[in-house]
Amino acid sequence: MCQRAAAARGSSVGVSGGKHRQHGWREVNASPEPPTCPGEHDLSQWMATLPEDLPLAEVTMPGTHNTASYSICDGHLSAVVAASRCQSRPLLAQLRLGVRFLDLRVRPDGVLCHGPVSCDSTLRDALDVCTAFLRANPSEVLLVRIKEERGGRAVRGVDDLMREIIEAADHPLYLQGRLPAMWEVRGRMVVLCEWSGSQVGLKWGGEAMRLQDEYQQRSGSKKWQVVQHHLEKAEPSPDLLHVHFTSATFLPLKTPIAIAKSVNAKMARYLPVRPRFLGIIAMDFPSASLCEQLVRLNSTIAPLSLLPGAAAAFPDVVNEADFAPTKPAVPTKVMEGRGADLAPPTPAVPAKVKEGRGDAHSVVAATISDLDKLAVSFETGATVLFDDDQKIGMGGLCSGCSNLLFGALTLGLMPRVKRLST
Repeated sequence: MCQRAAAARGSSVGVSGGKHRQHGWREVNASPEPPTCPGEHDLSQWMATLPEDLPLAEVTMPGTHNTASYSICDGHLSAVVAASRCQSRPLLAQLRLGVRFLDLRVRPDGVLCHGPVSCDSTLRDALDVCTAFLRANPSEVLLVRIKEERGGRAVRGVDDLMREIIEAADHPLYLQGRLPAMWEVRGRMVVLCEWSGSQVGLKWGGEAMRLQDEYQQRSGSKKWQVVQHHLEKAEPSPDLLHVHFTSATFLPLKTPIAIAKSVNAKMARYLPVRPRFLGIIAMDFPSASLCEQLVRLNSTIAPLSLLPGAAAAFPDVVNEADFAPTKPAVPTKVMEGRGADLAPPTPAVPAKVKEGRGDAHSVVAATISDLDKLAVSFETGATVLFDDDQKIGMGGLCSGCSNLLFGALTLGLMPRVKRLST
């Protein structure tokens, strides 16, 4: 990853005049310098040349799956981060690279998430970024899927949250239940509704959509077969929105980044051979070159060869620097046994230890690529070991560990538990 893009992660990045403050993933205002690397084109206004009467459903555009998962970092085990993070760039950087479909998963309290794993951002944060971007680039259109992730004890739902956001009228939202033409929605966000309650915007997975999201795949090759099969059937229609997810996992063996490395490279080789309408391509870890290849499938976009300094070909690669762990890797093996035998051969990354009535604990975890088992040892001597086929028992665990175990199970990382000692 280039120095400019790296600096953009922890400092000011943006789209228009004024300074921009970023905390974690939160971005509200903007600065003039785009968070792109040398050789990457700023595609903030690539929709400007699209005809006004062009149906939005007939535009091929890059998108991101679990858009906010870039901000999954501190406070989670590295194994959980690896299993749930699907993006390496902040939202503003994604928009600069041409991404126009966003996949936002939100809880009733407004916090963005990936299943049980929280992101360091809220729905309002994301909408603020999108609004600032659209004000600076009024030719553009964003399609925003808002998916409800309801907590176990949530009293109110995402419908209440969305009503508040709509009534505040702080964001340029398109809320009609039909697919528009470009001239109707430039500078606006087309809401794709996937929450219970009132139907606002276009219904996700409804009759106006053709959706492929087969995310349980054993390998990138298997996922690519599914993707290619559906891409071959995509035909432009003003009344049908095609959405293809290239993302997949097969935990604990295959994480999102493992699948993306395979599928993204296959997609990059496929696009020059079959330059045609595809619809929305929602990806994990898309590179700048892959986004640009998709953008240029729209016939009104200037051919790549006419761009000054543009490369003739786009070898799509996954930049390893983008996916460097935010913490040192923890040991990949956990030793079975009692007492001192449970200590790993090398020091583990220390978990947060809560001082107080016997609930202090330490966690020894495996990296997701080699995860066989995870042990949690308590000061009382109790140890929980995860395997393949037993159910988990939560009794006697502190709230922090209960949340950790619940998250791991929900992600499908460790579906079995065995108590070794008490």
